[in-house]
Amino acid sequence: MKRRLIHLLAIILVPVAFVASQSQEVDPRADWIPVGAVPDEVVRTALEARARFESGSIDLQRGALQIIREDIREYGASPLRIATVPVLVDLLGFEYRILEVPTDFHVDPMIRVGALQLLADLGGDVAASQLRETILVDRDESVRVTAAMLLASEPSDDPDTDLSIISRAFYRATRGGTESEVSRLLAAADSARRRAWTPENPMFVSGLVAIVQGPYSASLRRRAMDLLEELAER
Repeated sequence: MKRRLIHLLAIILVPVAFVASQSQEVDPRADWIPVGAVPDEVVRTALEARARFESGSIDLQRGALQIIREDIREYGASPLRIATVPVLVDLLGFEYRILEVPTDFHVDPMIRVGALQLLADLGGDVAASQLRETILVDRDESVRVTAAMLLASEPSDDPDTDLSIISRAFYRATRGGTESEVSRLLAAADSARRRAWTPENPMFVSGLVAIVQGPYSASLRRRAMDLLEELAER
C-alpha cells in the first residue's frame, strides 16, 4: 500500500515539478523567439506552455492555454504571436518541431479547440494558415467546425481562399457527415461568402444542392433552398 502511494505521488508531482523548473529562468533553447523580441516574462510563459503541452496531461495542457490567455491580456497579442503561436501550431500541426513529443502524440479535441480559439485571438498569417489546415485535415468534427467558424468570423487578407476551403469542407460533410456538422459548416461558409470578393463558389452551391436533395430536416433543406434562390437572383 505504501509503495502504491509513493508511485501515485510521483505521477502527480513529477510533471508539476518539471513545469515549475522550466518557468524559473529564460531557457536559451527558446530559439524560435528572436533575442529581445518580447519581454522575458513572455519567453518564460512560452517555455512553460511548451512543457505543459509536452506532458500529455489534459489538465496541464488546459493550464497552458490559460496562462497564454492571461499573457494576451497583460502584454497584448503582438508579443504572443512571436512567442506562442509557433507552440500552438506545433500542438495542432507540428509545423515548427518545437515540441519534443513522440510520433504518436495525441492531443484531446477539447485542447485542440482551445488552441484554435487562442490562434484566432492572436491573429496573423500563421494562425490563419493553421485554421485553414485544421478545417481540412482534423479527424474530429467539433474541431473542424470550430476552425471553420473562427476563420469565417475573423478579418482576412484572403477571404476568397477562406471561402474556398470552408466550402470544400461543407460539401465534403454533405457526403457523409452528421446533420449538425453540415448545418454549422453551412453557416460558416455563408458567413465567409458574404465577406469574399467572389462569393459564387461552386463547392458551396454543390453543397446546397446536396442538402436540398438529401435526407436532411425540412428546416435545413428550406434554408439551403433560400440560399440557392438568393444566389440565383444575383
